[in-house]
Amino acid sequence: MTDRTLNNRRWFWLGGCFLAAMASAVNVHFLLDAGVSVSHLTGDLARLAAGFFVGGQFSSPEIAWLATALLGFLAGATASGLVIQHPAFAIERPYGRAVCGIGLTLLLASRLQLSSPMACAFLSASGCGFQNGLATHYRGLVLRTTHITGILTDIGQLLGLRLAGHAVDTWKILIQTAIVLSFFLGAIGGTWVHLRLGTATLAAMGAVYVAGGLMWTIGKRWSSRRHSADSK
Repeated sequence: MTDRTLNNRRWFWLGGCFLAAMASAVNVHFLLDAGVSVSHLTGDLARLAAGFFVGGQFSSPEIAWLATALLGFLAGATASGLVIQHPAFAIERPYGRAVCGIGLTLLLASRLQLSSPMACAFLSASGCGFQNGLATHYRGLVLRTTHITGILTDIGQLLGLRLAGHAVDTWKILIQTAIVLSFFLGAIGGTWVHLRLGTATLAAMGAVYVAGGLMWTIGKRWSSRRHSADSK
């Protein structure tokens, strides 16, 4: 295994765990603040559908919230495809700027949280959709960072293949497990911050995204220069 391959894998681990923790923190803020999700919408959609048949347990605001989140998530994922333009992970792609963009979107959403909750939900869901659109392929592994059902599916599949006697890289199982753990820790951290900052939580998380994106960009350039110097 080359040094460059190891370096790319480290970035893959670092970026995946950071994004999973942040998406979980953003989502738990909305769950605590408004009782809605902005990063994984399957359960909300199922609950709304069930409400049509269980004593009319649905309302126009619920429909509006869900529609806003769905459209926002779709818009964000579409924007992600326009910016990254390739599903395979490569260190030279503009992930740092993309993560900064998510942070700026959340900062804008935080300004609208009290005056226009629907616009805030749309922008926040867009940020999560953009992040989920960054799901990248790396050596046969798909990195998902806004919900864990797909990750658990991948872990289970890899474990099943190993039990069946197939060769499975241990690092693939470990990184998926690390992302699940990061998601859990992000929810704990997001709850802690929400209980202390309240409505300012979203702005704080947006700032962390921006800082993370800048650190990724700076670190990527430093790493590239170091490898260029080593190859001379």
